[in-house]
Amino acid sequence: MTFEQSLAEAQAQSTVGVAEYQGQIASMSTAIEVAKSDLHKMILAYQELLDIKLALDVEISTYKKLMEGSDFKISDSFSGGGFTFTAGSGSSVKDEVYSTHIETSVISDESEST
Repeated sequence: MTFEQSLAEAQAQSTVGVAEYQGQIASMSTAIEVAKSDLHKMILAYQELLDIKLALDVEISTYKKLMEGSDFKISDSFSGGGFTFTAGSGSSVKDEVYSTHIETSVISDESEST
């Protein structure tokens, strides 16, 4: 076997190897995009459940205060939204609940910024 034949064979093998690695990279990139999409969906679902939990916690707190029969007023703000409860010694109760959904994303792809 001559030197030129060895060189041609080595180049052919390296070309095949490069093509295989490029295929693996493409496959992994696709898997990463699918995982990002799934994570984004899970984050949105989690945020929705957290919003529901917070609203239920507020409602539970209101009912506990009403059952205790005490006068109360709570004012607070949470992530740009607020909630206010007012109850008096009378039978009327005023509840206002404001919920602000803040979308956060932990997904980043440094390769897209370059």
